[in-house]
Parts: sequence; C-alpha cells; structure tokens
Amino acid sequence: MGFGQHSNRFSGAWFSIALRGTSNVRLPHERLVTYMAHRNPGRTSMNVIGREFSLKPQQRKDLQKLLRDENHGTTLALRSIGVTYGSEGKGRGAKSFLLKAA
Repeated sequence: MGFGQHSNRFSGAWFSIALRGTSNVRLPHERLVTYMAHRNPGRTSMNVIGREFSLKPQQRKDLQKLLRDENHGTTLALRSIGVTYGSEGKGRGAKSFLLKAA
C-alpha cells in the first residue's frame, strides 16, 4: 500500500458525534465494532485504535468520552460482543483501552 492510501478492510455505516465546543467526529460505528469483534481477547490500547482509524487527538478524546457513556449505541454494541472500555491512572499518564473478554 503506497503513501497516502488507506485500507478498506472494514466498511460500514457512519455516524457523527457532536460535542459542545468541538467539531463533529466521524467514526464508522460498525467498523469499530467489527474491528473489535475480530480482535483476540485482551486489551487493545486506544493508541492502537487511534492509529487504525486515523483519529486526530481531539477525535480520540471525543471517542473516549462516548465510550464512557454506558447508554450510547456504540458502547452497547461493543458490550454485546464482550468489549468494555477501561482506563488506568489519571491525567497525562492515564492509559485507556478496550478490553475484550475471552
């Protein structure tokens, strides 16, 4: 794959997240759920998610906020396949991840 080309391994419907004071975040809901469904059990760092989906830092923060909302459709879809959001630590040194149960 050449410079500037993106993988189309995952396809799906798109949704927007509009948070006060930020621009819309466009992340494919089904792509994230499909991506995690095909991952082996264990932790997947939010850094990996950010790289895989080419998220800008603010988009990643918005996604993390969405994942902390237990009633959001994406969070519920992930939970249905055994994936939960977690974090360790506080502040700049905090490590966020998605955890897939065995």
